[in-house]
Amino acid sequence: MADRTVFVVEDDPSLCDVLREELEAAGWLVLSFTSPLTALAELQACPPDVLLVDYTLPHLTAEEFIRVARRHAQAIPVVVMSGDTRALRHFDVSARIALLQKPFPIERALSVLDRVVAPAQG
Repeated sequence: MADRTVFVVEDDPSLCDVLREELEAAGWLVLSFTSPLTALAELQACPPDVLLVDYTLPHLTAEEFIRVARRHAQAIPVVVMSGDTRALRHFDVSARIALLQKPFPIERALSVLDRVVAPAQG
């Protein structure tokens, strides 16, 4: 039974599906979104344990998405995914933000998710 919830926010539907399937197979409860606006609406009703967010999103930047998400769930940990290492340099990792460079093996994603969620649940 899944006891940890992750919102996957990724505008590429095929990658979103793969991440959902792999994370569910590892025991996570996954809600996946290709629209950051839909994810934000759902976040208000049911905040997850962690957000796994693509850097490049339609309608909002990842920074904007995180800022709005944290208005509803202030302490929520976030993992930002990007293939552009320069983009990842914009984030303050001390602000409960972890970085995940694409492409990545699912084991790496699981390790990062476990690392950022553990302090929040401990």
